[in-house]
Amino acid sequence: GFFEAAGVSPIGGRLPSAEEFSQGAQVAVVSDIVARQYWPGQPAIGQVLVWDKRPFTVVGVVTDARFVALDREPQGAIYIPLRANAEPYVSTMVVAFRPGSPLRLGDVVTQLRQMCPRCSIEGANTMTQAMGRTIRIRQFRAWLFGAFAVSAVVIVGTGILGLVAMTT
Repeated sequence: GFFEAAGVSPIGGRLPSAEEFSQGAQVAVVSDIVARQYWPGQPAIGQVLVWDKRPFTVVGVVTDARFVALDREPQGAIYIPLRANAEPYVSTMVVAFRPGSPLRLGDVVTQLRQMCPRCSIEGANTMTQAMGRTIRIRQFRAWLFGAFAVSAVVIVGTGILGLVAMTT
């Protein structure tokens, strides 16, 4: 369900099956950017991608997603089953919670550690927190600009009020 949770949809080929995920099959799904960079003018489906000195067969191409920041163009992504890694490392994990779900982010991290004890987890954030951090400086600048604008309106209003009082 990663692709559905991330809002990434296939535009060519197929997504790996549940069996391929559980067995750690050496299949890969690439984003559209990666497909165009690695195989310009050729279909990516069926191509072999070497990752960590092991060959993975590309079975699907998906739309590009913004996993790094909301204000930056999407970067290419290569998706391989977690179990296909000899030394699993989770750099990005997307979890979709159903409305009213009793699960919390900590519960998901605990379950992931139980499912994959060899996995290295750097940290966990909700998508709102992760993407919110990427635009925090812009939000601060907008707030600061707004504060200066309000201050200018107050100063101008005070000046006009003083001018009207003097002429009256």
